[in-house]
Amino acid sequence: MFELVDKVEDYPHFLPWYSKTEVIGRSGNELKARLFMDYMRVRQSFATHNRNIPGREIRMELLEGPFKTLRGTWKFIDLGDDMCKIEFNLEYDFPMPFCPP
Repeated sequence: MFELVDKVEDYPHFLPWYSKTEVIGRSGNELKARLFMDYMRVRQSFATHNRNIPGREIRMELLEGPFKTLRGTWKFIDLGDDMCKIEFNLEYDFPMPFCPP
């Protein structure tokens, strides 16, 4: 599951609200990417910087985009027998209007 979340370039294949993603850079356990959202008349893009602890955690912070604040954490807790519990926490704030009329 960690690899699925970490591989942002595949998001448009299974998350219909992302029309496109671009990896800006990947180095070691860090990733910078731009995500293009196109959903219900909302067309926006934003870039994040993700720091990973492989197999255990991904921390995401906004680099640029329409949000005042965007940060989140994915935690992957091993439950044994090829199972894990996923905890996702997302903090965001955006100025109005975010959506077009």
